[in-house]
Amino acid sequence: MRSLFIVVAGVLLTSTPVFADIYKCQIVSVLTVDTDGSAKPFDYFQKMASEQELVIDRDSGRVYHNIFGNENGINTILSQGSESTIFKLLSKGGNDVNYYEVSEFGFTSERNKSGNFARPLRIITLGKLATGICHSFPY
Repeated sequence: MRSLFIVVAGVLLTSTPVFADIYKCQIVSVLTVDTDGSAKPFDYFQKMASEQELVIDRDSGRVYHNIFGNENGINTILSQGSESTIFKLLSKGGNDVNYYEVSEFGFTSERNKSGNFARPLRIITLGKLATGICHSFPY
């Protein structure tokens, strides 16, 4: 019985992502560039993107999301971020290059349940610019 418990616990631990520090984010807008160079809302992507929480693992650079995720990409953390700098992540997967930024310093007074400030999110990927709000969660 004990060995069965160890096997089950091992399977659960290896199949569940474990994060040291993460951002949990909500996509607020998705823009595309028109032929005249102006930005315009891309409602189709925005609706799909905002239906799921985006999670960034700050240690590995993995991003979990149905559209803007990079779980299988080659991730390079350009800046870990601090109280005065921006978290910057570059990810390459196939022919796509994705760039993610989260401002570590709080621009808004909104806080999550842990008391952390909301942080602006910017993503450039798939020819789109996505923006949103993130909260930091240490685990």
